[in-house]
Amino acid sequence: MWKHRSQLVLLALLPHCIDHITCRLSLCYSLAACRRFAQPRSRRIRR
Repeated sequence: MWKHRSQLVLLALLPHCIDHITCRLSLCYSLAACRRFAQPRSRRIRR
């Protein structure tokens, strides 16, 4: 019984977790892109 209930909770929380992860990933990606474009293009890209 509790297994079924936990599965329902997981199904309910899964979209929220995915949204959170994708939001964080897009934030990191946009930050990296901003940093890359902010640097002068004549400089070599540091890694």
